[in-house]
Amino acid sequence: MEHMTGKKTDFSARRADLPRLAGQTATFHGAVHAVRELGGVSFLSLRTRTGVVQCVCPPEMELPPEEATVKVTGFIRQEERAPGGYEIAAERIQVLSVPAEAMPVPISKYKLKLNLDTELSLRPLVLRNLRKRSIFKLQEGVVRGFREYLTQEDFTEIHTPKIVH
Repeated sequence: MEHMTGKKTDFSARRADLPRLAGQTATFHGAVHAVRELGGVSFLSLRTRTGVVQCVCPPEMELPPEEATVKVTGFIRQEERAPGGYEIAAERIQVLSVPAEAMPVPISKYKLKLNLDTELSLRPLVLRNLRKRSIFKLQEGVVRGFREYLTQEDFTEIHTPKIVH
């Protein structure tokens, strides 16, 4: 009832919060990037807006398909082998939505190996791939650096109107 009380009742942690949350239980929202089953344990890579978080799931837990959006609640622990050095020991996975059909491209692969026409026609999907997405993160960092420097030097940022034909 956030709109009634003004208090947020459903907090979703971010990847950057993992070190601070180590030893606690937290909830993450995201899309299932990849699922790997190894022996008696399953790994779920959760793609959040701030990066990928590794979730360790017990063998009896039913895992959602790739690209399903989920809410994962679990215990945060330090793990050197996990991306970012931390992982979630999943206690509960709530499926929010499941894709109607399989993706036309394997988003979780490191290299997609698509020709340019295919990549551009599937751009919204292709940008879910971590490698393709990282290009925009680098570009954003460079632009932010330029903007911060010019702001410190008392430059004025101007957005001029553009006429597109």
